[in-house]
Amino acid sequence: MLASERLLEIEEKFEAKVERIVPVELDEKTLRVILYLKDGTNLRKQRGQVFILDKPHDKGL
Repeated sequence: MLASERLLEIEEKFEAKVERIVPVELDEKTLRVILYLKDGTNLRKQRGQVFILDKPHDKGL
């Protein structure tokens, strides 16, 4: 499967939970993305692992 096909598959599968998807690296076989979720968190997929990068914080503003 090409990376562009995989990106479309991710968009379709997670559209209810993802606000936006930002490709960081995209070529024929490599796909690295950041998923910005509707709950304010974001995820980065890299080398087969998923990391939570940021969680929303209540700063009382």
